[in-house]
Amino acid sequence: MKKKNLLQRSIIIAIVTLVGLYVVIGPRHRPTRHDFTPSGIKETLAANIHLGLDLKGGSHLVMRVKTDEFLKTLTETSALAVQSAAKDAGFPPKDVKTVTSPGNYQINFEATDASKLKEIQDAVKKVGLADWSVSTSGNTITWTLTPTSKGTTLRMEQSGFRQDQEQFYQGAKAGWGNFFAKLEEVLAREA
Repeated sequence: MKKKNLLQRSIIIAIVTLVGLYVVIGPRHRPTRHDFTPSGIKETLAANIHLGLDLKGGSHLVMRVKTDEFLKTLTETSALAVQSAAKDAGFPPKDVKTVTSPGNYQINFEATDASKLKEIQDAVKKVGLADWSVSTSGNTITWTLTPTSKGTTLRMEQSGFRQDQEQFYQGAKAGWGNFFAKLEEVLAREA
């Protein structure tokens, strides 16, 4: 019984191997001894297996961003973060309003005490408003998103990793870092 089972498995393995070799070497020519040497195998694989751009070590990225929608969302979420950071620091706002018309994106923070504006600005620095210009008037702090001479700020965020996937996360983190370093080189050449 065992010999019959082993024989069946051996026959299946031999058939799969022969079919695989036929697919790789194919009907394009009759196999020769050269096809089974290391250089022949390499030539055959190069001729019959076509790697995609990602497997050849390159990629093509097309990004389309609906900037008005993105900037509106960015302004609104930043306003919520500013409000939360100020409350956490003990400076609850009187009012927080956003302006989100195309080309004009602002966060207006109305403080209850005008003498605390500097402390409020320091408290909300952790929100990450480095790309926003800030001004004060009366008891209001205004953050305005303005174009920079350096062009567009590109922010990459990748999510969806579970806590048990640390290795995958670190791999993606390193990969995206390398990708953006290369992207900066390309953009610098194009400028």
